[in-house]
Amino acid sequence: MNWLSTRYLWRDDTPLAEGMCFSNEPMICVPGEFGIRLDDHFYMTAAEGPRWFTQPSHSVDDPLGLNA
Repeated sequence: MNWLSTRYLWRDDTPLAEGMCFSNEPMICVPGEFGIRLDDHFYMTAAEGPRWFTQPSHSVDDPLGLNA
């Protein structure tokens, strides 16, 4: 796949380029109860496409993967 011809945001025509960095912040909210957001960061490479700076959390209920 040619990763560098792909767009990251659906409303933006800027193509991905090697060295670009991004933050992916999935969030779960239960109004009046709690909320949790996981911050995952990645960057673009020309050869391999997106690469994580650090591995994302294992899961919401076991973010460190201690029970995996």
